[in-house]
Amino acid sequence: ILGLVHTALKRYPQAENYFDSASKRYEKLQLNSSNTSIIKNKGKLYLQKKSYRKANKTFGEAYKSAAKYQMEAAKAEILLYNSQALGGLKQSKRAIEECKKAIAIGETNSFDFVVSEGYRTMSQIYESNKDFKKAFENLTLHNKFRDSIYNITKQRLSAEETAKVNF
Repeated sequence: ILGLVHTALKRYPQAENYFDSASKRYEKLQLNSSNTSIIKNKGKLYLQKKSYRKANKTFGEAYKSAAKYQMEAAKAEILLYNSQALGGLKQSKRAIEECKKAIAIGETNSFDFVVSEGYRTMSQIYESNKDFKKAFENLTLHNKFRDSIYNITKQRLSAEETAKVNF
């Protein structure tokens, strides 16, 4: 958690130290499947720093771990973030392939965040390639999905508030 906090505060060396320290402790305690999250978050740190090669390598390690322990949500997120790293490396074709895989896993397992962010990421990749038609199509899908998530959340919160008042 401290690694994520320092990443958000752009204190990258401290964040990296916390991720490395946590990873060593998890390995020592043989919590290998849990270590996947730490590796993924370290990749997100590199992504935020625009260290795309390091991010790509780190996401590769995280994906292997997630696949080994059959962690579908982690696999989908890792593919999504790696597509962003590949986009930064100007490897658009691979970035789009990774993003499509993430969206497919997200749709199969109802990982709404991954699907929505997948469309947004694809829109950005297409836009950087000046394929504005596909960029617009994917942005439209992202907006529709985001609005759907918002409406579901709003309904759920409304139902919870109604239940509290009735109680």
